Amino acid sequence: MAESGRDSLAGSPPPSTKPGIAVGTAGFSYPDWIGPVYPRGLAGADALPLLARWVDLLEVNVSHYRIPPPATARAWLAATADRPGFRFTAKLWRGYTHGPPAPTRADHAAQRAFLDALAEDGRLDAVLAQFPPTFRAGPRERAYVARLAGHVAGHRLAVEFRHASWDTDDVRASLSDAGAAWVVGDWTPGPGWIEPRDVVTAPLAYVRLHGRNAAWYRRGVGRDTRYDYLYGPEELAAWHDRVRRLRSGAASVVVVANNHFGGQAVANALELRSMLAGGRVPGPAALVAAFPRLADRVDPEPPPARVDPADGGWFNRPGM
Repeated sequence: MAESGRDSLAGSPPPSTKPGIAVGTAGFSYPDWIGPVYPRGLAGADALPLLARWVDLLEVNVSHYRIPPPATARAWLAATADRPGFRFTAKLWRGYTHGPPAPTRADHAAQRAFLDALAEDGRLDAVLAQFPPTFRAGPRERAYVARLAGHVAGHRLAVEFRHASWDTDDVRASLSDAGAAWVVGDWTPGPGWIEPRDVVTAPLAYVRLHGRNAAWYRRGVGRDTRYDYLYGPEELAAWHDRVRRLRSGAASVVVVANNHFGGQAVANALELRSMLAGGRVPGPAALVAAFPRLADRVDPEPPPARVDPADGGWFNRPGM
């Protein structure tokens, strides 16, 4: 039971994806998830425990835009306490990766307090440093990355580069020396693109699936368009094989679906979980209705009885 006295939305844990592998989504609160993922009328505080019924992991992305207070981290832990196997990763604040200005001592203290709070019950798997395509490898930049691990000492660091100048064996060797994970990212091939490959530089392997929307490099394209992509079954099968190979070289693997628009990240996460688990997994009934192919792998769960969802406007594009 939750502390409020009502039944927890977290419910019973779903079957394990695979020992040492956790599959989840980047973020959990999107307006376009109302309908296909969450029922209408759902209170914001109930979104995370409901998502925790269906996936293994949340990559916290609000922490990229601002450093949340420790109380927020503890609220997320409490909201998912009924699922002790549910994991977290968290993006490092953009001041560390997209500056200037450089983080201040107060920023360092706030970042440390948030990460330490999120790690209090041992469910923080990694801290993600996501660099922009404009961050290119040079002596100063490489020295900065080497120092970055010190800012999150005590927590695992994963680094995502988005420019091919970083795609070298010596860069990966330096990450390995620091105990940091090379992020295996997938997005549309184009200028500065880093080809995804089976790379393990730390006990934790980290995979991020951004989608392959053809508009990715179009000038002025918005976030929702860039991440509007549904991986097909063959694409997911290839990633299933890659994740299994990464697991053979790492103690654990986290896989984050970042193709968030319209609940597509949840749909693909459920499909990949099913592939890795070798069986059916639970998921929201509305999502199965929105993406009919999920019926082959997902057991649909109705929305909580205390929420009265509306059936209009659910995201359901033909043929998905």
